[in-house]
Amino acid sequence: METTNRAKLTVRPTTQEHEQLKKRAASFGYKSMSRYLIDRSISEGVQLENVHREKIERLLFELRKVGNNLNQIALQMNRGYQNYSRSHLDRTFSELERVLKIFTGGEQQ
Repeated sequence: METTNRAKLTVRPTTQEHEQLKKRAASFGYKSMSRYLIDRSISEGVQLENVHREKIERLLFELRKVGNNLNQIALQMNRGYQNYSRSHLDRTFSELERVLKIFTGGEQQ
């Protein structure tokens, strides 16, 4: 088991700042204020609040479903299966278009 050396850092936020930090840490799913402050301070990019994270996870789920459908159609067509028609592709692309509209804000879920 590897041990890590830990340094101690003390911060002194106001009561209001402390409450804001607790709310922000919770909104990102952190239970540890220390872990939140460390991750937030040294990470690059933007962290998404739960509201946005849930929407993105839902959209990724939808995109995976569309991708799976498209892969199944391509596999069957490559194997010479004749029962797939243009309508199968059209439905899949319509679903992809719908998901992309949601992602870009053009349509509500």
